Order: sequence, then C-alpha cells, then structure tokens
Amino acid sequence: MTKEDIKKIYQEFRVPQNIINHMEAVANFCEFLSDKLIDKGYKINKEEIINAALLHDTLRVCDIRDYYPENFPEGSNPENVKIWNQLREQYQEIGHEKAMAQILRARGEKNLANLIEKHGFKEI
Repeated sequence: MTKEDIKKIYQEFRVPQNIINHMEAVANFCEFLSDKLIDKGYKINKEEIINAALLHDTLRVCDIRDYYPENFPEGSNPENVKIWNQLREQYQEIGHEKAMAQILRARGEKNLANLIEKHGFKEI
C-alpha cells in the first residue's frame, strides 16, 4: 500500500486531522523503533509496520466515547458527519480495530489487517 492509497482512505472515511496527526506520530515512532531493531539484526517489514501505524485509528470515530462531531474542526461539514454517523452505526459494536481490519481484508490487505486488528487493548 502506498502513501497515496493511505491518503485516499483518509479522504474516504473523512478522518479528522487530529487523528491523522496521532497516526503520523505513531508511524514516526514505529520507523525509529524499526530502524533500531533492524540495526540489531531483527528481520522486520518496516514498511508494513509504518503503514499499519498510519491506518490503525482510521475508524476511531466509530467508537469514540464522547462523540460530539460539532466540536471537531471538520464537524462543520455535514458530509463528514453523515459518514461518521454511518461508521458508528455500522461498526460501533465491533470497534474501530476490527472494522478497519474487515475493510482491509476485503481490499486484499490481509497482513496489514492482522496488524491493525491486534492493536486494541483487549487484544494485547
């Protein structure tokens, strides 16, 4: 998956900028940590780890507890709120990790889906 593919996913699901910023920070840390582990001789798929970090909270809006989209900077856009409400209705019961994993599996990204699915606290 390319960075452009990831940007398209952000647009598709109207990911709020604060969540994108968080995922980018996690990806930067994953890159740093991957480099350290690779230097020590560990075999790591750095690109896949970074991509998982860049996507791990993409659907976070579907199960956020204090959901007040009008307070999101992007919440003034009715189309964003419509998509977020649909995501919450469709995936709230299973959570954002499993929801994103389902979507990625359907798009042929099995390994990436497996990584994202495991980041939930219940899975650790």
